[in-house]
Amino acid sequence: RPSSPNLALNLSLGLLIGVLVGGASAIAVESAYAGFTTAEDVERRLQVRCAGSVPLLESVDTHAGSPLETIAAYPGGAFTESMRSVLAAIRQSPDSRNQVIAVTSAMPDEGKTTIAACLARTAAIAHERVAIIDCDVVRRQLSLSYGMTTGLQGLGVIFDGSVKIDAVPSSDVLGGAVLFAITEPFDQGVRLLEQGKLNRVIAQLREQFDLIILDCAPVLPIAETRDIVALADNVIVVTRWRYTTDRVVRAALKKLPLQALGDLGVVLNR
Repeated sequence: RPSSPNLALNLSLGLLIGVLVGGASAIAVESAYAGFTTAEDVERRLQVRCAGSVPLLESVDTHAGSPLETIAAYPGGAFTESMRSVLAAIRQSPDSRNQVIAVTSAMPDEGKTTIAACLARTAAIAHERVAIIDCDVVRRQLSLSYGMTTGLQGLGVIFDGSVKIDAVPSSDVLGGAVLFAITEPFDQGVRLLEQGKLNRVIAQLREQFDLIILDCAPVLPIAETRDIVALADNVIVVTRWRYTTDRVVRAALKKLPLQALGDLGVVLNR
């Protein structure tokens, strides 16, 4: 047999070196990662409470084609239960009202509109009177996602007084929750808080609904969000699991009027 190379020795050394290099690389990547993995991460690094974790839909054994369909088809499933946990955490907060919940995020694409819609449907199928308001005049993602387009009654006609709040129908897609949508784009530069219009709408809704959810725009790119959340009793900041860095979330929290908020919690999404 050849005296060199020693195949068994080389394979053993290659395996050992591969394990050591792979392990060192994994440790280096994990140490450099700045996202959130657990509720303890959130509370230790942000000094705010974690209001819950929502699983990636595809990772749940029993799920339908979309989050809203999953809540309707599997009201006792793990995904729906995660939404109930978020609602329970909010209602256990020190604030005595816990009626108006603002849902926002640091940046776009965190899933905050999906979370807001799912919270509304979860409460609605429990026979609560629920209203959800699209407060993002720039993207209108909630309104567009659920077919609230031009020609339907929305915030614009409520603000100008041509339609009363009572005339807005409930939305079947949200399980009976009333969706106050932005059916037509506002004029450039127009905002919801002008002349106290949104304030008056929320004040009226408090008299008619058990739960009011405000689907707000992300905090960092849209300045008005910082004022809208001050109208809520509770604020949820949605952040994607192992995606959004703590530096970005911390910057968003610094922009919020924390002294005006009854309670604030972070939800880890996906």
